[in-house]
Amino acid sequence: MEHVAVARPLWKRIGIPALTVVACARFAAAVYGGPAAPRGDFYNTLPGPYAEHLNPALWNSPDLVQSTAYHVKFYVYGPTQYLTLYPIAYLNSYAQIAALLLFVYTAAAGAGIYLLWRAITVGESDRSAGFWLALCTALVFLPFIQCVVQREFEVVGFLSLCAGIYWLVAGRPALAGGAFGYITWFKFLPIPLLGYILVRRWWRAVIGFAVASSIVLVVAHAVFGLDRFILFNPAIAPAGHITASFVRDALLPLVEGRPSFFATFPTANGHALGGTGFCDRWEETNGTMVSVRWALCGINARHFWFPSRELFFASVLALGGAFLLGFWRHAHRPHTELEDKWRTIWEVSLIVFGSTFLVRAHAYYEIVLLLPLTALMYRYAGYGATRFRVGLLAAAYLLLAGFVLPSSMLSALLRTDFWSAYLGHQLYMYGQIILVGLLLSEYIPRR
Repeated sequence: MEHVAVARPLWKRIGIPALTVVACARFAAAVYGGPAAPRGDFYNTLPGPYAEHLNPALWNSPDLVQSTAYHVKFYVYGPTQYLTLYPIAYLNSYAQIAALLLFVYTAAAGAGIYLLWRAITVGESDRSAGFWLALCTALVFLPFIQCVVQREFEVVGFLSLCAGIYWLVAGRPALAGGAFGYITWFKFLPIPLLGYILVRRWWRAVIGFAVASSIVLVVAHAVFGLDRFILFNPAIAPAGHITASFVRDALLPLVEGRPSFFATFPTANGHALGGTGFCDRWEETNGTMVSVRWALCGINARHFWFPSRELFFASVLALGGAFLLGFWRHAHRPHTELEDKWRTIWEVSLIVFGSTFLVRAHAYYEIVLLLPLTALMYRYAGYGATRFRVGLLAAAYLLLAGFVLPSSMLSALLRTDFWSAYLGHQLYMYGQIILVGLLLSEYIPRR
């Protein structure tokens, strides 16, 4: 029988290449048109005590004077960052470090997208469908751009997460556990994944986690000394230092060792000056926080009757209960390999969301949300979905991506500071709520 070629629709032949070019241009303009030496959170972890003897030129570099970690004798975050980036200590300035990491992190971010797509398409009949669309949605996703522009180590965290989920669904659990163990010792946030692989009884993954953790901790102790990391020894940070309360802020605020259930907001001229109690350390002028607690406290600051603490704990219980319900139902029904893959993707997505955004999260942390966003996009395209669900997914993406367009352009169009309005009205929280709802809808099996 003669083979008859089927022409692709016009939108695929023209639209997808055009969209790819536009997305690449947007990413390139943001990354390479941004500051040559940005001063984000990564900047404030440098130079690191080891540079004092290893490279005095970096230790005394004038462009690091404004870093909150300049000439401090402790390490701000966990050993994974400092071990991975150990070679940058041989560079003589932050400008040189930023220039090098721009290329390294761009490549690492691209590798993360590729591994994410490989994970989602394991066992699928068409493994190439939609890849370019997924790439485009990542390249214009604001948290993704922020991570690369600010040279944040979360780029490596994203790559590790994508590698771990790919190895999990591809039947290589030991490597998956190793990836999770390696990145856990950056900020501890992925540590619930250890409990997850234990409950799933993936013993090779547990061994991989233990081996990777042991290597990181043993080598870090030999090279740096674990007692010099505030994640392990918070007492070494000076009182009032910006990093002194990192461990406490990673959990709920504590008052005299107990969770604080009340939130108050001292005011002046009708505006909240900051939060205390449950909303301790909340401040209206913060330009980066996007955690659930932070959003609820922001609403509470404008409306003093708003029950921020009650809604927070209710949200935690609701999310935890829904997850346990889905987990129990999955545990009591048979699965094909393909169904088990999707179960794993949804479970890891929910765990990562809970461990990151229910506590303390900066805007660029949302790079990890590319996992559920891309998975849902592929699921809807390949398995079908109502227009309503597709619309909700699009809304979640736009809310989490900061509406895609550059903030400067949106500010000019709206004649206001878009980024301040975006954070001040907690628009990101509504994207998070929609995304979690869509995840749970896919995850919890019907009876």
